[in-house]
Amino acid sequence: MTTQEKIEFLLEKQRSTKIKIGVTIGLILIVYFFSYGGLIDKAPPGFMYFQLITSTIMFTMLFMLNRISFKLLNRKYSKDSEYTDVVKQLTQTDVDEKIKTVVERFENA
Repeated sequence: MTTQEKIEFLLEKQRSTKIKIGVTIGLILIVYFFSYGGLIDKAPPGFMYFQLITSTIMFTMLFMLNRISFKLLNRKYSKDSEYTDVVKQLTQTDVDEKIKTVVERFENA
């Protein structure tokens, strides 16, 4: 597998991870939105506070999806001997760039 193929694979995995996390958080926040009224009327106050705290955390996570998905990618593929060399050179800014730019930077290094 060439370096370009490895970079393409890793960046696609990162993007799909980012989408999965974002959709999951979005769905949970929608469920929270529609269940909030029921929590206020019938549930103990602890459930409402739990929902308030976790929804705040998840909302802030939506703004850090690139960072979170990059850390997960780094953790998962840094131990894989096939991708170790590429993962060690990838930076968080590479995730936002086009694949062609990242490949050129790797070839010049």
